[in-house]
Amino acid sequence: MLQEDVAEAKQSEYAKPLKRINKAGRHLLQLINERLDISTIESGNLELYSEDVDVTALSEEICETAQPLAAAKWKRLSDKHSS
Repeated sequence: MLQEDVAEAKQSEYAKPLKRINKAGRHLLQLINERLDISTIESGNLELYSEDVDVTALSEEICETAQPLAAAKWKRLSDKHSS
């Protein structure tokens, strides 16, 4: 809803951060679901199956998610070395 409000209000400076927040929330939900799946597997109540994965899309998503964190970390590191 916030992304739609930002688009309607033409506040493009908030679009990218909101997209990252949305993506991070979805990622967290996926991690929780995967952990629940692991618990179900361990209890013997779920069967595993193989699935094709688009490695290119996955690696692009990882880079997109990690880039802001890496840039912030690099900034903190370079600030420490410059003093």
